[in-house]
Amino acid sequence: IKLITKIFVVVLLIGGYLLALSHFGRLDILQNVASLYSFENLISTHVGIINTGGGTYKIYPDYCYLLNDYRITGLDFWLAYLKGFAHVFFAPFPWAIESPFQVVVFPEVLFSFFAFPFFVTGLLRIKKIGIRNTAEILLFMFFYVSVLSVAEGNIGTLYRHKSIMLPFFLIFASAGFVSFRKMLSENSDEKLS
Repeated sequence: IKLITKIFVVVLLIGGYLLALSHFGRLDILQNVASLYSFENLISTHVGIINTGGGTYKIYPDYCYLLNDYRITGLDFWLAYLKGFAHVFFAPFPWAIESPFQVVVFPEVLFSFFAFPFFVTGLLRIKKIGIRNTAEILLFMFFYVSVLSVAEGNIGTLYRHKSIMLPFFLIFASAGFVSFRKMLSENSDEKLS
């Protein structure tokens, strides 16, 4: 009953906010915000970052960069999201280091490669922990990683932005590591028996 009450209160607050905006003639603000975060604007942001130079990477089809045509298919957007997702968690890639600054962050990149399987294991343990205890962190991480995945294009800027997410990444990675250690100790106890 508490969850239903919370959802009801949130819906009332959002509804009241929208009603107030429409009453005062400011509903156009919502339309401007919606157009600001359209797929075309996200792709345009990525292409603009690419054109600034430095350590950049491309995730969209070539015509987006050459023709400034930001209309892409759903499949192309999904593939770009997956490429961007890989960059969020693992860039700068060890086989593509381009500058001395990227060498400095190399130990953290190696740690990301090592910790990612534990992160996934920690995410899978959410069923045991309970989704209510982790919902806020998961929503923040999902939306933050999604925006970085589709809009970011500079490795240095991406590295600084993904450090905001690092504490939350470590929460789930440590839960996965503890789960892995428990599994190893249970297996070793069975072998000794």
